[in-house]
Amino acid sequence: MRPKQLISFHITQQALHLLRVLGFVGILAQAAPQLHSEDQLQEVSNSRYWHVLLHYKKTFWSSLKSEADTSDFFLSPKGKVDALAELRASIQAFETGTPLIGPLKQHPQCAFPERYRYLKETLGLSIQQIACPEFEEWKSKLEAQSVSLIFASAYLKNPASLFGHTFLKINSARNQKRSELLDYGVNYSALTPDQGDPFLPIKGLLGFYEGRFSLLPYYQKLNEYVDSESRDIWEYEIPLSTLQVSRLLAHLWELGATSFDYYFLHENCSYQILALLEVAEPSWNLQAEFSRVTIPSDTLKALNQVSAFKGQIHYRPSLHTQLKKSISHLSQQQKEMFAFYSQKITQGESIDNVNELSAELLPILLSFQKYKMYQRKSELNTQEKQLQHQLLTQIAQKTANSSSQSTEEEKPFSPEKGHKSSYSSYSIGKDASLYSEIKYRGTYHSMMDSDLGFTPFSEIILIEPTIRIQSPTSLRLEKMQFVSIRSFTPRTLLDQEVSWRLQTQLRRTYEASEHWLAFENQLAGGWSFAYRPQNNIHLIGFIMPQIAYLIHPTWRAYSRLGVGLSFGGYAQIFEVLKLGIEITPQHYPILGNAKLPQTYWSEVFELSYFPSTNTRFFMESNLIQNHSLSKVLYGSHKLGLGLYF
Repeated sequence: MRPKQLISFHITQQALHLLRVLGFVGILAQAAPQLHSEDQLQEVSNSRYWHVLLHYKKTFWSSLKSEADTSDFFLSPKGKVDALAELRASIQAFETGTPLIGPLKQHPQCAFPERYRYLKETLGLSIQQIACPEFEEWKSKLEAQSVSLIFASAYLKNPASLFGHTFLKINSARNQKRSELLDYGVNYSALTPDQGDPFLPIKGLLGFYEGRFSLLPYYQKLNEYVDSESRDIWEYEIPLSTLQVSRLLAHLWELGATSFDYYFLHENCSYQILALLEVAEPSWNLQAEFSRVTIPSDTLKALNQVSAFKGQIHYRPSLHTQLKKSISHLSQQQKEMFAFYSQKITQGESIDNVNELSAELLPILLSFQKYKMYQRKSELNTQEKQLQHQLLTQIAQKTANSSSQSTEEEKPFSPEKGHKSSYSSYSIGKDASLYSEIKYRGTYHSMMDSDLGFTPFSEIILIEPTIRIQSPTSLRLEKMQFVSIRSFTPRTLLDQEVSWRLQTQLRRTYEASEHWLAFENQLAGGWSFAYRPQNNIHLIGFIMPQIAYLIHPTWRAYSRLGVGLSFGGYAQIFEVLKLGIEITPQHYPILGNAKLPQTYWSEVFELSYFPSTNTRFFMESNLIQNHSLSKVLYGSHKLGLGLYF
């Protein structure tokens, strides 16, 4: 071999050897865990988005702790309280593929796709991407195009829904003309296996229950709320990009069966829905506004401020609301016929002359049959199905032969436009002398607040202390309302339910000069009647027998048990004015060690003026007298200013 050829051969052999070495090193580099600087890891573990993904919150001692309670949600044994340890464990798990997660035994990349995406982009992980067929099939089934926030109005028969309920709707790209058959609802709710437990509200307040996310067809949620529970629905489309929607869905998949402590007043449905939305857009930081109490309507206001809801707000009246409106359009004769035939439907009787009923009355009777079916929570029997068929047949025939005129749908004020749920006021008054009062309400809505955006003529008050200042050196607790709930259901052709009130409070008594602070429970139930002469004037009157029990510090002298009758009325006028009057004679056959039973008489007159949504000027007059002794015990008048926040 020539010298030049020999030299060329040796160079070629050395080059091939070098390539083999480099290739082997590359393979080792891919197989070995990637090394990242401590500063990089610290920066990512302290990042806002990492905390959002792991649901970390600062504790009272300023340390981090995740609100998630399921061990499978963490890849480190210390992951619940150590963001850096969870970050290191996540990187290792994404590289090694262990441990397998959950009942599907998923690769960590597939169990936590959003976590993996974030770390890969932030740290530049060069880890081989694993195929995740279950996750991809789930996403393709949803085919999400956009996301809407759904608000369901209050439902007083369920303690968890006293303030309303929010959940998300995944709008499918396959839907046409808002059919919603292919949309899905994302719901977060408490797992309460002991329905009927009298301590359910207390357990819910104290966090005894677990809460979890669930995904189910949207029409099922509509049937539950709109038909079964007679709750109006409001739909707000949230302006999210395709990437933001993708992040939200990936994190929803990550949550799986993860559970959280559920608190009715704080870490509830609305609170956790905000957590999902923060994954879509972490700059919103919505949960920070709700450190103590989370009211669903307040979360609507908070989200609207940072994102401005997209497009029109869609309102869906409940079956009950639709029936009320349809009945109100009937003539007096038609209303009398409806009353007659609706009674037959309620009692399960047949209707012989269905073919003689008017085209206006037929669909209302059909809806009423459906409404009663949902109320009793049972399917139609054979005779009822036969009546349903007759009604449908006549509707089809008479609708085809008549031109129906559609009326414009009247929408109530949407809940995000109502006042905020916390309240504070300052007032100046006079009884025997001048005084001033400071009142604070933790939540939510009183009878003398504006009803715009709320259930009309209802009240839910939790924790409302009133401090009276008689002089610079005289300050005392005048009253403390712990709970006050009022539900007025005006009696109509459709509604025959009882209106009721529950109140638990500390209040001053005036039998003696000391004006003792006493504990009182009141429970009332009766009837209410509504009248609406025009759209911007709404009147309601009520009469309710009640029982009251008062525990006085001087137990033997003034503790009492009695019965009474509360009656009066309220009026909402032109959206800016509200009037209220309530008169209560209360008879106490048992009054401490008094030898004779006594009757007390109280009168309250209130006026509210609302110059803006979150401002209230008010006037209030009170009179309490012992009717048995013909003696005025107390009288006062006051003026004040209240602010909602």
